[in-house]
Amino acid sequence: MDFPVTVNSQEEFDELVKGRLAREKDRWEKETNVSEYRDRAEQAEARAFGRLVDRDAREVLKSMNVPAERHGRILKFAELPTTPGEDGEPDRKSIIESFKGLHSDMPEVFGAEATVKETALDTSTGDADQDAPLTRERIETMSPDEINEPTMWERVQRFMAGERG
Repeated sequence: MDFPVTVNSQEEFDELVKGRLAREKDRWEKETNVSEYRDRAEQAEARAFGRLVDRDAREVLKSMNVPAERHGRILKFAELPTTPGEDGEPDRKSIIESFKGLHSDMPEVFGAEATVKETALDTSTGDADQDAPLTRERIETMSPDEINEPTMWERVQRFMAGERG
């Protein structure tokens, strides 16, 4: 590029500035090893997410009455999520689905006392979302097992009879 430069429009000026900023950014990143720090941060995030998945998976196994000494072996076989859900947390539904599939293929790994969970547990309470208000849409999306839970079945009957609240 020959200097001095004559700029005839705002677009030409913007392009000149963008080019200059891009070159400076590249130079700065090379000088400061930004890519190395970015890689380290991504690795740390991946390790932290792995710990969250492990924590949630062990909570699900515990709620399924799987003895703690079997957790490690089951976690080796399970296909657990590797990317966070929309909220940045592990997707508990996919964890449960993974365990359901594994349980149907290898029930002996879980032990005789294990029970398969059909719904995701709420991480804050450790219990299914029993107290949330019922709506027609919620009932339509519930599985038969969720509806047939004793306290939920009573709530669904009252809702369908016109009691709201």
